[in-house]
Amino acid sequence: MAFEFWSKARNDREKAWKDYVNLCKAGGAFTFNEVIKTGNMKNPFEIGSIEGIVKEIKEWIFEAEKRL
Repeated sequence: MAFEFWSKARNDREKAWKDYVNLCKAGGAFTFNEVIKTGNMKNPFEIGSIEGIVKEIKEWIFEAEKRL
């Protein structure tokens, strides 16, 4: 989930922050599935949910390596 917020922040930092705050406010008061919905997150336990973020991380790493 941290990488999903990282990705969101790269695209829209303000929206990512609002989603994060909403997720934190909901924590402890709702079920896990309700909390991730509140934060506009994907369920990391569903098949295929992290493939897109892994692809983005790999691309970012390769670009960063090119700048070294």
